[in-house]
This record gives sequence, structure tokens and C-alpha cells, in this order.
Amino acid sequence: MKNEIKISGLRRGIKEGEILKIEDLMNQIDLGLFNEEMYNELKTQKNVLSNRDKKYILKVLTNSKLESKENVLKAIICFAIWQPDEAIRQARRKGIFRYKVFGNKGKTKARYYLDYLISKKEVLGFSEKNNKYLKQKYELEWLESFYKKTEKK
Repeated sequence: MKNEIKISGLRRGIKEGEILKIEDLMNQIDLGLFNEEMYNELKTQKNVLSNRDKKYILKVLTNSKLESKENVLKAIICFAIWQPDEAIRQARRKGIFRYKVFGNKGKTKARYYLDYLISKKEVLGFSEKNNKYLKQKYELEWLESFYKKTEKK
């Protein structure tokens, strides 16, 4: 038997009694439609974030240069559903919000991540400290152009 789970217009078939993998949960996230309703639906589908789930998310963050920017953002969101402040802490540790990433030929995605997370801060429930960090980092966009100009010299 299959139960149909509807998430913001998307239908996903999941076998009854099947434990939902974090990869499946990430695939269900529609970044354009992510809101409090989707947040609550995702959280009810998986009661806790297991160590295996954390390991998978950290692997996505570690390999952020190789992953699509959407997949990295979905990993941060999945982590933030259960542990919002730890999600930001780990993303910072992995260099997700750096405007200059050595060996990345100027292709940084920090602005994309910061813009999205700031726009969803109420839904994701970051602490005041992390909200302040995201805002300050977002306002330092000039660093990206500074680094590019410095490289040309």
C-alpha cells in the first residue's frame, strides 16, 4: 500500500512504515514554495534527525563546490528544521557563506544562500545571534568585488 503525501502541490509516494531518508526529504523541498506549512509537514514526516542524516548533510556541505547551489541550500534547510542554530554553525564552518573561496575561480554562491535564509528566518527560527550574523554577512557583499579586483592586480 502507498500513502500519498502532498507537500505544497507535489505528490510523493511513500510506502507505509518506511523510514524517510534525509535525501528523500531534501528532494521534497520546493525552494520557491517553502513556507511555514511546508516546514511543519516536513518536520512531521521525520521525528528526529539521526546521526546518519547529519552525516549526509555535512557531506553535502563539505562538497558544496561540487553540489548544486539548490542542493546545498536544501541541506541547510533540512538541518535547520530540527537544529536551526547548529545548521548555521556548520554551514559557517564549511565555508558556505564565504565571499571568497580559494580555488573556486570567483564562483561564490554566498549571496544566494544568505538572501534565501534571511528571507525565511521567521520560518526556520534562527536565534537572534544567527539572524544578526546572516544580516551582517549579507551587507558585506562588497567583499566579493574587492577580492576579485585584488586578484586581478
